[in-house]
Order: sequence, then structure tokens, then C-alpha cells
Amino acid sequence: MNRRRNRLILSERAAAQERRAQQKDRLLSELQAGEVRHGRVSSLTDFGAFVDLGGADGLIHLSELSWGQVQHPSQVLRVGQEVDVRVVTVDRETKKIGLSLKQVEENPWTRIEQKYHVGDTVPAKITKLAQFGAFAELEPGVEGLVHISELSDERITHPKQVVREGEDVLLRIIKIEPQRHRLGLSLRQAEDGGDYDYAAGGGFEPWSGGSSYSFGGGAAVANGDEGAELGEAAVGDTDVEAPEAGEPEAAANGTARVGDH
Repeated sequence: MNRRRNRLILSERAAAQERRAQQKDRLLSELQAGEVRHGRVSSLTDFGAFVDLGGADGLIHLSELSWGQVQHPSQVLRVGQEVDVRVVTVDRETKKIGLSLKQVEENPWTRIEQKYHVGDTVPAKITKLAQFGAFAELEPGVEGLVHISELSDERITHPKQVVREGEDVLLRIIKIEPQRHRLGLSLRQAEDGGDYDYAAGGGFEPWSGGSSYSFGGGAAVANGDEGAELGEAAVGDTDVEAPEAGEPEAAANGTARVGDH
């Protein structure tokens, strides 16, 4: 206010910021973890998507966008898209909200035993190669491990000698562990026609190559006298410990500071 010139100066931007701050506080006091809210995608980043819930932005971390593998949020969402999300975390002190898109949908592992059975031959896509085997996706969110001993009847030293990432293949299911989100798969048994006694064997035959593998960030890989470092590979909910077939998944729920970003 300029009394000398009898002028009153108003700011629409300041008023809008004040209204939004009030909306943030009200929304933060109302939000509860576990509830489903409707919102609009406000922006995309390499690590996730921000969703405006009506005055406050929450973050859907990359790992919470889909049960399947997602390299970038643009594969799933677009700016301006309206979505239903589940509230995962609410931190009122730091004003951070963690959201999940995949938790609004059914977890495909809950019906895995109804849809797939040991001995089935199924189409799959090779998604990742590791020293001890190849990971293959049967459907979004459902992946399994083809151990190196189950890739070929020939002795091989690396899965790239048989398959490549992105390749479509037919695989035989040899082990299912729904609670651990693990599938054991075999390429050689699918090609052989499969005379394997699953009831007696309960899974793939152990590889006699004398190597020991562990899967995880910075895990060492022993192979004879040579060692290597495996980078972190997260494709499921649990870590994989070879030679068991597994379905690893990692990444914690993301959170976002409520406000402008």
C-alpha cells in the first residue's frame, strides 16, 4: 500500500501461493497411508513421477510405477494424465508424500500358481544377462531365472553364448516359489521336449561348474581363480541367490517434498 500516492498494490501470484500453502496443510492433515487418491501427473523425472493430489505433490518412485520393469516414467505415464494412486507414506514434518501406482493394481504373483504350473512351456522375453544365467519375463511383473546350466546341453561360460537381451524364447517352468517371487526356468528342457522328472527333482539340476554366485549390489562372483563384480540388478521383490531360480526385486518407495519442484 502506497498511502502517499493513494495506491493499493495487489499480487495475484502471492495470493495463489498462499492458497496453495493452505491446501497443502489441509491435505497433509487428511492423508492416510493405504488410502487411494485421485490426482494429475504434474511432471516426470528420471527417478519417478510427481502427482498433484489437489494442492500437494507426491512422488511415485520408479519402482512403484508398475509390477513390470520400467526404465523411465514416460513408458507408463504422461504429464497431465489423471491417475488413481495409493498413498504409501506421509511425512508431515518434512512434508513428503510417497505414492504408488502399481499397488492400485493386482500383484501378478498372487495368481501365479493358478496361471502357471511346473512343466508348462511358455513364451518369454530375455530381459537381463548375468554371469550365472539369464532373466526372462513371462508377463509384466513376472520374471524368472534361467540358470546357466539350464540354457544349453553344451557347456557354456556365459549366457550370451546362447541368448541375448530382448530375445523371444520358449521356456519350461521347472520351479515356482510364489511367496519368494521366484521362478526357475529352462531353455534346454523346452528344446529337448522335457523328459525331466519334476516331482522327483523339484527344480533344475545343479550345475557342476564349480562356481559360486551371489546376486546383489557389489556382490563378488567367483569363477575358478577369477573374480568379478556384479552390478545391482533388481527385477523382483527378493534377492536371487544362485543356483536357485529367482525373482529379485529391489528399490524402496520414493517420497517427494510437497511443493514446487
